[in-house]
This record gives sequence, structure tokens and C-alpha cells, in this order.
Amino acid sequence: MLVYVAVALFPFLIGEMYKSDLKKNEKYVRAKRWIYILLAALPMFVLIGFRNQNLGADTGVYLRHFSQIRKTSWSNLFDDTRMEYGYLIFVKIVGIFTKSQLMFQVICATIYLIGILGFCNQLENSPFLFLFFFCTLGTFTFMFTGIRQCLAMSICLLSYRYVKRKKFWKFLFCVALAFFFHKSSILFVAVYIIYRRKFNLANLILYGIICIVSILFLDRIQEWLNSALDYDYEIESTGSGIVYFLFLTLLTAFSVFLIIINKKMTKEAQGLINVSIITVFFWALRLFTRVAERPSYYFLFFSFAMFVYAIQSIKDARERDIVKIFLILLCMALYIYRFMGNFASLVPYSFFS
Repeated sequence: MLVYVAVALFPFLIGEMYKSDLKKNEKYVRAKRWIYILLAALPMFVLIGFRNQNLGADTGVYLRHFSQIRKTSWSNLFDDTRMEYGYLIFVKIVGIFTKSQLMFQVICATIYLIGILGFCNQLENSPFLFLFFFCTLGTFTFMFTGIRQCLAMSICLLSYRYVKRKKFWKFLFCVALAFFFHKSSILFVAVYIIYRRKFNLANLILYGIICIVSILFLDRIQEWLNSALDYDYEIESTGSGIVYFLFLTLLTAFSVFLIIINKKMTKEAQGLINVSIITVFFWALRLFTRVAERPSYYFLFFSFAMFVYAIQSIKDARERDIVKIFLILLCMALYIYRFMGNFASLVPYSFFS
């Protein structure tokens, strides 16, 4: 358990090093900010890449599939499978260079790391606090299991620079590439659509209506998505998720409040808030079906970035530190609590054997 706590707090150590180095040579250090982000995130992805094959619900399945695909001929690669063709080609190519299941995991974790690094480097505010939220609020632990979707998520994260710069075709190329790893990534198109919408009461009401309608017609929407994406997911009953939903909703509302009262509603803040609402939307659906949890992971990154932006928007340094420390303690408490419940299978951590 202590190793998970350590990797969550490690970004703060690198963040302090970054601040210290900025005072010595600001121009040079800012240009090399990505190196500090890499160092801060590296321990998390070492744990993901070198995890034991029994850590993560689907890890063993994916590793056995990797060994099977290595022995499958190119002509039979797409026979009798629901897996996306892009993922199968990726696995087959990796299998040409290595037969090691461990190396396959490390390569996947490296791609995740590149996605996180690319996204963090686009953020205006502290990437180190973002990494803490990424680690403690569920996305980090999801990367222990959902290999196909995590590869798709990482590719989608790289498209954020194109969202900010209005490079639609480049954005669409990234999403299309991610689609061939996991079809659910098509939902990420919503980021480009919603990112520049004004955050006002009218749009907030509209989002609420869409959420209510989605809940009322959940069966039909699920049936349509299964047909469109060639999936066979069913509405799964859920007896949990309320704690995380309330936490996420309250933290989102509090962050929006901070941004508004501190008059920091920039274009980036507005975009992050809009996408964060999608996260809350999926977690509202999560109260009715577990299937809605996985799509939320595409958008949670924006929620984490918005939380950081909100904290940094506080003008008074003392007040900012108090809020920051309070949220860190709250997130760490939730993180530990979930390791005693939903994430209990990841404890104790063990390396690949």
C-alpha cells in the first residue's frame, strides 16, 4: 500500500525541484518543463509496466492474447475476434520484435506515459498537481487493466493541442487512430464540439436535460451503441459509485465556483469546465449502469486539469495553500479508501514474474 501512496506524492517532490530550478534559470527550465513532468510521472508508469500478470482484472487475458497473436499468421489475424483491427496489428507488430509479455506491458505503459506527458505539457498550470489527481482519483488504477482503451485514451490525449489550436483535421486523425484501438474513443469527438461553448446558465440547463433524457432512455441508447460499435455490453446493475459521484460533482462545482469568483474564466478554463461536465454526466449514468464508468475515463483528465486551474486561480497565496492542502488530504483519503475496497486486488503490489 505504501508504494501507491509514494507514487501519488512523488510529483510534489519534483514540483518543488522545478520551482527551485526556475529561480536559477527560468528561461531554460521552462523550456525543459517536459523533463520534470516525465520524472514526476515515471514511477507511476513503472508500476504499471512492471506489474505482476495477476494485478488488474484483464491483465492476464491481454497477456495470453499477446502470446496467442504472436503465433497467429497475418492471414488469420482478424478471424473470429471482436477486438479492433488497429489493436491486433499493434500486438502483432510488437510480437515480431519480442515474445516477452513483460516487454509488451512496458511498451503499452510507455505509450500511456507519452499521452500523459503530451497532455500535461499543454496545461497552463501545475502539471505536478494534475499528476496527483490523475493518480488518486481512479485513472491511474484503471491503467492496470484496460489495455486497449488505455492505448486509445493516450492517443486521444495527444490531440488536446489540436483542440486548443482549432486544428480539426489533425484532431480527427488522432481520434480515428484511437478508434482502431478501442471504438469507444469515438465519444472523444465531444471534446472538440463542447470545448469552446460558453459556460452559462442556458448551456448548463441544456446539459442537465441531456443527462436526464439519457437516463430515461438508457436501454435504447445502450442498444444503439452496441449496434453502432459492434459491442455486446448490457445494462449492469450497480450498488456502488455514489460516493465517487458525489465527490466528483462537489469538487467540480467547487472548482467552477473558485474560477468564477476569482475572475479566471479564460478560454482554457471554460473548455476544461465544459469537458468536466461530460465526466459528471457519465458518472451520473454510472449510478444506473457500470458500463458508463469506462467512457468517463476519456474525460476525467480534463476534470483533473480543471481542479488544478481552480486552485491556481485563488489570488491569496495563503488561502490557495489551505485549499490545496485540504483537497490533497481529501483525495488521498479517498485513494486509500478505494484501495481497501474497489482496488483491493492491487494490494500488495508485486512485480512481473
